[in-house]
Amino acid sequence: GKLLLSAAGQLLQPIFQAGANRARVKIAKAQQQEAMLAYEQTILNAGQEVNDALTACQTARESAALYDQQVASLRRAVESTELLMQLRAKGVDADVIMVTSANDAKTVNDAVRLGAVEVLTARQSLLSAQLQQVANRFTELQSVVTLYHALGGGRETEAAQ
Repeated sequence: GKLLLSAAGQLLQPIFQAGANRARVKIAKAQQQEAMLAYEQTILNAGQEVNDALTACQTARESAALYDQQVASLRRAVESTELLMQLRAKGVDADVIMVTSANDAKTVNDAVRLGAVEVLTARQSLLSAQLQQVANRFTELQSVVTLYHALGGGRETEAAQ
């Protein structure tokens, strides 16, 4: 009798636990799906970080070329303004300066009349452009570091610690 009841109990126990087992399977599948979605989101975020960093690098490099041109142009303007100021201070007449065209002659005549304020303004413009150039270079370097990190660099591993 007891043996029969014990055997029957062991045979019926899985039937009674079937609902609990099905619930555990559903929970495990839901956790697996949640982990997969979290993984996919992580991959998407990493891709976005890399894309943003690459865009920042490219933008900064393109800006660097423009700032280089601007600074070079302003340096020439400062040099020209200072030279013309020196010529004016020496009393050199604009008609004595050799020019290659009528437009250059007009420019030279106008420029010889510049005063110290114009020289300072040209220098101030150059300095402002140089500051922008340095700030852009800093941004460019920051974006390279950000890209490096987005690609997985610079992170210490447990083995390294």
